[in-house]
Amino acid sequence: MFQLIKENCCITLPLESMSDGVCKPSPVTTVEPASSETSVCTCRGDPHCEGFSIPEFLVGGSCRHVLATDNCNAILSSTFKISASFHKVKPTTATLKQGLDLSFVVEDGEDFSFQDTFTNTALPGVSALYYDNATAEFGSNWNSVRAAAIKLPNDIEIRWDGTKQVAIVMPHSFNGSLCGICGEIDSSKMTIGPHDVSHKDDNTGCPKKAASLTIGDVTEDHVEYVNSYYIEGDEDANQDCKEECNAPQTPLTFL
Repeated sequence: MFQLIKENCCITLPLESMSDGVCKPSPVTTVEPASSETSVCTCRGDPHCEGFSIPEFLVGGSCRHVLATDNCNAILSSTFKISASFHKVKPTTATLKQGLDLSFVVEDGEDFSFQDTFTNTALPGVSALYYDNATAEFGSNWNSVRAAAIKLPNDIEIRWDGTKQVAIVMPHSFNGSLCGICGEIDSSKMTIGPHDVSHKDDNTGCPKKAASLTIGDVTEDHVEYVNSYYIEGDEDANQDCKEECNAPQTPLTFL
């Protein structure tokens, strides 16, 4: 396991291509566990997501979705957005593939946005720990694969195995400002996101995934909840997403 950080951080992704020589690594022993002042959201496997307070549920579709952000109303003071790309692996389920995307503000106020295709990018104020065995560092819910723990300047930590599992460790200081599939820290309500009914007639993106409710409404439908956090831009690289968005809509029938 190696610590790849002094004042700046060089993050190398995908994890399979990481070199132990990047950024003069120094050994570390363990990552700090989530504390009572943080909450954790996890997406893994096919995938099942467990929000900060929302019980575990199945994500059944593809495309890119926001996992967590404080940009719930497109406010100028937003500090981060974490999104992930889901790809079909079975007829009815998806998996979290190599599609993690982080957007955040570093200490000097400059915006950064990157996906898992870049290498050796200097990120001021960001630290990263790389581990050879995620099970040993993060617990039995993780596979024994190489993984990273990336900590942003705002103290949000992202634990990621580069393929099928991601965990977001969220400080409670963000309570009351969060939205995304992970939900809020102190509420299990599934609040509809920005891809709401107002997007059902869009000419771009995926109007078929637009929720039937309005942003801010509360739903008990997991599919509608997830779809409301769809974001455009993954269709060309994700054939399953492209097919879902181009498929004819099933007409409503009335008895």
